[in-house]
Amino acid sequence: SSDLSLLTSPGYESDIKLPALTSVIPKVVLQFMNIPLALTNEPSPHSMRLAAGASDGAWPGGVTVLRSDGSGGFLPVQTVKGRTSMATLGGPLYSGPTQVWDRSGEVYVNMLSGGLSSRTEAQLLSGALNAAAIQNTVTGEWEVFQFATAELLGVGSYRLRNLIRGQLGTEHVMRNPYPTGTRVVFLSTTAVVPLAVAKNVAMANTLYRWGPSNRPTDDDLYVQGSRQGTLAGLRPYSPCDFQIIRNSANDNLEFSWKRRTRQGGDNWDAVEVPLSEEVEQYKLEIYNDAGTTLLRTVVTTSPNYTYTAVNQTTDHGSVQTDVYVKVYQFGGEYGNYGPPLAGMFYMKGSI
Repeated sequence: SSDLSLLTSPGYESDIKLPALTSVIPKVVLQFMNIPLALTNEPSPHSMRLAAGASDGAWPGGVTVLRSDGSGGFLPVQTVKGRTSMATLGGPLYSGPTQVWDRSGEVYVNMLSGGLSSRTEAQLLSGALNAAAIQNTVTGEWEVFQFATAELLGVGSYRLRNLIRGQLGTEHVMRNPYPTGTRVVFLSTTAVVPLAVAKNVAMANTLYRWGPSNRPTDDDLYVQGSRQGTLAGLRPYSPCDFQIIRNSANDNLEFSWKRRTRQGGDNWDAVEVPLSEEVEQYKLEIYNDAGTTLLRTVVTTSPNYTYTAVNQTTDHGSVQTDVYVKVYQFGGEYGNYGPPLAGMFYMKGSI
């Protein structure tokens, strides 16, 4: 049998100090994202979206967010209770095709937390999210892309394939390339939540403070920084399908394009998608062939414009068969035009 007296016999210390057992207190990661709405009728479309995680893999049960009261103190805004899967790029990500499947592009990610799974292409087209946001750190904007295939390469390391790039009207954000180490946030309809502030606060450059919810808000684990919203959830998508038809009787060029909608556009049997804006309005800019000099600006309330032979000659010196243009759609709540459809477009035929 064991003799407990040995612990206090000569040659043994009776007050041996064992290291204290301490719980792991994580430093949380909170990502403020100016991204479009993923679902119809999301609350607070004017607000940034918040995604929270923990840098060391432990989760404190939530992240508390406060904003400056303007006089040195902070007011509680909300607690982000859901944990979002996050990663960094394991290699550079180059630009790719948009509005079609990208069969050749690959995204390598190293997970900070969480795991990934594959979906069939049919599931993706039927509403399965399998989507991620990646930030263009040059512009500060976020591209949203979807992936059907998530291939596990090692512990926390995945290769994503069968991509759809530039989703939710973010094709203009795409960087070439996104460098290795760029943060990737995997979107969730439950864990990614809107910042609970009014529209005027969301648009202002505001000082926020955040940290683990299981610690007091003056704890050293809390950090702070200034963030400003861009109303990305209200931003109109760029138009698409620009076409030029020549009127052979007078050499006028008939321009036409199609608008896209931010919400309710998944009914493929509909003749026209919902407007999702207070008014229908577009801005058309006509440039020189190099796309460097603006020659003419037109505002129209319908997705078409007649570029008369007289105006072509005034702008270019002669009638044209191809024209460099930019077309923007106006958003009333957004308060401005969204990103443009831009490029050199060629005559498709004559009437």
